[in-house]
Amino acid sequence: MIEAKQGPNKSTYNNYIETYVKEKSRVLDFGSANHSAETSIIGARSAHEVICQNNKEVIAVDIEEHTGKKFINAKYFQTNLFDDKKSRLSEIGKVEVLFAGNVIEHLESPGNLFELAKDVLVDQGEIIITTVNPVWAIGVYDRINIGYQSNCVDHTVLIGVHEIVEYANRFDLTLQEWNYIGKLDMTNRFEPGGKVLGRLIGLAYRFARHRDLPFAYNLVGFRLRYGHYPDL
Repeated sequence: MIEAKQGPNKSTYNNYIETYVKEKSRVLDFGSANHSAETSIIGARSAHEVICQNNKEVIAVDIEEHTGKKFINAKYFQTNLFDDKKSRLSEIGKVEVLFAGNVIEHLESPGNLFELAKDVLVDQGEIIITTVNPVWAIGVYDRINIGYQSNCVDHTVLIGVHEIVEYANRFDLTLQEWNYIGKLDMTNRFEPGGKVLGRLIGLAYRFARHRDLPFAYNLVGFRLRYGHYPDL
């Protein structure tokens, strides 16, 4: 049974981050090198920049080199935290928020991320996960038409709300809310005169955008809380 609520949809990734990752003393930005990648929109901020600008102290961790802009209130670690967890946890310390943006779909063992949350979060701290929306119209079309999602060839898993709840139950986490993120205009993906399936999904996609339905959003975000509430 899912007791959490679906929160308001967010039109952009940064809008989602600014809503839920802000005004914290310490934040762990897990996968930060990817989050600091330069955006194709002139003048737009990277996700990592938004996190650093809205929080007091940021711990940035990635297995890749951090080639994006670095910030004075952030400490940077290039490491595989799952492998080096014992040696690194003392350096990282406890955090109020663990932000794992578009990371879980790349993991061979997604449970490692939830175990990390237990290790680094303070009591009542939150892990915020964003990932590919399993019901995004583009992805559904690709999986039916060519057998895989064209922009996710290196992904190992698609995670939805039911899978998140299953993991949460194993690691003393409680799903608080989930939101659909990133209302992209991809109507040109379904070319007129294409296959019947493409035209049908194209019509469904336009309807979903008009009615603000989940199928129009390419990402989904989950906010989970660690620990137990005291008895009333």
